[in-house]
Amino acid sequence: MKPYYPFWGKTSRDEQSADPYHLLVYHCLDAAAVANVILENNQYLRERFASLFPSGTEQISNLIQFSVALHDLGKFSGRFQSLSRETFTILNPGKTGKPYLPGIRHDAMGTAFITESLWETVLEEEWFPFDTDDADEFDWQDIWEAWFQPISGHHGSPTQPLAGQRIAISSLFSQEETEAALDFSYDCFQLFFKDPLQKVPYSEELLSATKRGSWLLAGLTILCDWIASGDMFAHNATEMPLEEYWKTYALPQAEDAVRAAGILPQTPSAPLGVKKLFSYGTPRPIQHLTETMALPKGPLLMIIEDQTGSGKTEAAITATHRLLARGDADGFFFALPTTATANSMYERMESAYRKLYTDDAHPWLVLSHGSRKLSPGFRRMVHIGPEGKDTGTPKEITNNDYPPAECSAWIADNRKKSLLATVGVGTVDQALMAALPSRHQSLRLLGLATHVLIVDEVHSYDTYMHTILMGLLRFQAALGGSVILLSATLPIQIRNDLAKAFCEGLGHQTFTPLQSAEYPLITLCAGDGNHEIVPVQDTERHLHYRITPLSEIQDVHAVILEKARSGKCVCWVRNTVSDAVESYQHIRKSVDSDHVLLFHARFIAADRERIETEILSRFGKPFNEKRRKGMVVIATQVIEQSLDLDFDCLISDLAPIDSVIQRAGRMHRHAEFHQNDKIPELFVLMPDPKQMTKDWYTKLFPIGAYVYPHHGQLWLTAKTLCENTDISLPADARMLIESVYSPEVQESVPESLQNKEIEALGKDFGDISIALNNTLPVFSGYSWKMNWMDETVTPTRLGEPVRSYILVLWDGSSITPLAGSYPDDWEKSTISVSVRTIAKIPECEGELASSIEHFRTSLPHQAKWYEILPFIEDEGTFKAKIYNQSQRCIEVRYSHETGIVFCK
Repeated sequence: MKPYYPFWGKTSRDEQSADPYHLLVYHCLDAAAVANVILENNQYLRERFASLFPSGTEQISNLIQFSVALHDLGKFSGRFQSLSRETFTILNPGKTGKPYLPGIRHDAMGTAFITESLWETVLEEEWFPFDTDDADEFDWQDIWEAWFQPISGHHGSPTQPLAGQRIAISSLFSQEETEAALDFSYDCFQLFFKDPLQKVPYSEELLSATKRGSWLLAGLTILCDWIASGDMFAHNATEMPLEEYWKTYALPQAEDAVRAAGILPQTPSAPLGVKKLFSYGTPRPIQHLTETMALPKGPLLMIIEDQTGSGKTEAAITATHRLLARGDADGFFFALPTTATANSMYERMESAYRKLYTDDAHPWLVLSHGSRKLSPGFRRMVHIGPEGKDTGTPKEITNNDYPPAECSAWIADNRKKSLLATVGVGTVDQALMAALPSRHQSLRLLGLATHVLIVDEVHSYDTYMHTILMGLLRFQAALGGSVILLSATLPIQIRNDLAKAFCEGLGHQTFTPLQSAEYPLITLCAGDGNHEIVPVQDTERHLHYRITPLSEIQDVHAVILEKARSGKCVCWVRNTVSDAVESYQHIRKSVDSDHVLLFHARFIAADRERIETEILSRFGKPFNEKRRKGMVVIATQVIEQSLDLDFDCLISDLAPIDSVIQRAGRMHRHAEFHQNDKIPELFVLMPDPKQMTKDWYTKLFPIGAYVYPHHGQLWLTAKTLCENTDISLPADARMLIESVYSPEVQESVPESLQNKEIEALGKDFGDISIALNNTLPVFSGYSWKMNWMDETVTPTRLGEPVRSYILVLWDGSSITPLAGSYPDDWEKSTISVSVRTIAKIPECEGELASSIEHFRTSLPHQAKWYEILPFIEDEGTFKAKIYNQSQRCIEVRYSHETGIVFCK
């Protein structure tokens, strides 16, 4: 009998199971078999690995399978085996186990074994034909460790060497356990390498390639281990030769499990063009260009700049389809700035994504953000159970109680897997986490590497997110993936930052800045380092706006009343929630309350969804004159991005020029319905740029001054708008953006605002420093040297800390979520508020405290990420008590019309 059989890999509490445990060596082969099936059926991933290494594809594939088979060598330690005392006793009668060492998991023990015991044996017995003509054993050891770190560190993050913890490997593995692990490793070597291996010369390029490839290998190993830990791999405790188990059990089960998981590539259809993909009449110029322009082979960065409503989304999907059809990618992930915009894009993709693939293909579409289970579209696409619960653990990945509809249930049960779906739509955070030291980030990278990453509204991210996005572009380029970036208002400097980051990922040492001021514009950065600037000719969509500055809020009120009474629909975009609520309450005194809507981020999820749906139905397509007539919408920034809305008149608080342009894009957006209208007028509430004081912006916008701290750029915006009161887009777009953001104009900021600008710049530099410190360096490889954290700790955004609450109604005897039916709608009763606004909730006592505790225990995971805030009903609204930052107990009110309001 081989010495490696009496070790368990998985145990079962299911008394009906034929075998109460699964032998460790079989679980290891199960994971390797999953790797085999994935690599055999995923040419894109095979090509990514093959492009990194000089050896043949088959040799790399065998090496990967061999390596994955060793992922759980740490479980040969008696300290791990003793975790299941009952199973240990069955397999080792008469023996006593060793205690598990706190903080030393089996993955860390595996790392120690592979880098010490196994490496010494491999080197001494010459398993691999290392070429030592130009390198010594220490050079090859660097490659060995870079390759196997992602194998042993398969629980989401690399493992730290034990050397720093002063623990000898002999205290982890007995002599008998060491021999068993080494024998299994050698038999695996014989199983996967039946033909003589080619000698590979050492080079610094090989070490660099290994480090880059380690990110993909880490993601693949996690994926293989998760699938191999599922219920489709039956427990087997019967000893048999490894090759017999491999052929009879591991490979057939892996084939079924991988296909059930829904992670294999689907066959793309031939390029269809915009007309067939989206049922268009005549493609718009930007769309026609992405249909016909030459696309370089290899990793590609495409930056599409065009005005709002020009069809950039369809242009990006058209270009993506061409990349899919020629075999450069197997899917795409569409990243958007907010949950609302992601939901909206998901609904648009529902009707189009299947056309990208052949009729017999089965592509999956997944929505990825923290509140996706609240999306009706996502709930339609996935059968996720009667209460919308995520399965969440690897053991449940093959739950067949709710068979898959349009998205694999296995992919849908965890956001970490969502980037593996054929087509993904989500917040940009889900992609940014691939470049941060958060657990399982390599799984996200694995999905992105064979996908096209599309990032919308790329101008809208702050300096922290922008810096992380640059890091992500380096990863995507280095791993062979392509990227499409979309923006209506992208400064040239930001365009250069993003293009340079992508080129750095390609390995290019120099970068020539892109200075073209053409607009609209497509920029291409190819794998060979060449750039191409393609202006968009004959733009058919020309927008004209007349800018009218307003200096007093009373003037805004007068404009709104005049327009509403004449039957026009009006939107006023305010910079803060408190300003929006105050304006809403004032306007309702003069306009029929049924004709005024308030839309901001401080509603519970159910109300926000309801209001967004109403706004889209009134002011989106199809055009409905009756439903929009005389309506007034008071909104915040939630309305300015990616929502297809059309207002007759728009008013904006002074904001940075790109935001003003974005907001203007929600006016006369559907030009076919405004052909007989006058030139639309954009009213901007702003202080006079000629009347300068230190509180120039703060006096009119005391709270908004904190939202937009670059008061110098706000002054440049006001100055530009006052000097250019008749605007034509796209002709004036570049001029407007560069008049605020180009480095040359910053010197013209008035002296009275320079201190504010210096403060804002100081914060920007601090945020950049934090982002650089947090972002993973792709060329350093998958390493423990970064400060790895859980994804709930590693931030994708900086800013004020927020806390999430479930708002509930207390009627004196029981509590129910504000959204309604308990318990299904508890998530629809959630809201996020800054910790500055709500410092803490008063202590509850008696029956209320008992009811809250009972409610919490009924929720999935006991809602551990949420606080529960109880309200009582009061004259048609709801009120509660909270402590503010000053530790003063104040009243807070909630209504379905205004959201949450904090009383002074």
